[in-house]
Amino acid sequence: MLDASLARTGAADSAHGVISGIGPLLARSYGLALAQRDAVTGGDSLTAVWRRPLRVVAGTATLLMTSVDDQGYATTTPTRVSLRPDGAETDMALSYAAPVATGSWGQTLSVNGSLELRQDAGNIRGLTDRVARVGLNLRF
Repeated sequence: MLDASLARTGAADSAHGVISGIGPLLARSYGLALAQRDAVTGGDSLTAVWRRPLRVVAGTATLLMTSVDDQGYATTTPTRVSLRPDGAETDMALSYAAPVATGSWGQTLSVNGSLELRQDAGNIRGLTDRVARVGLNLRF
């Protein structure tokens, strides 16, 4: 499966608050997932995922910044800031699930596990998450 999204917004001005305006925004995401049933044994599944979650790639906001000048007067000036984060999150996962037992009324007990890695998690440069999961699933 291949998945991609592109989102655009127009500019917006605001007369109230700290944010006096937001410029046009552009955000995108994309990913690839491969799934295989009966990969090792009958009824099991193996899934591999690589994706780049939704992230602002272009856009600015105007903040009203108040400071004290060299004569001691408070001054407020608009300051344009980028909304593009410094990191670019990349997620990778490998999952496996296999049936262990089947009951007389059609219940199924299966075991599943996954390994996941998120580089630049939350679009924060250098933040890496690693997760390993193991679980049991009973369907009835």
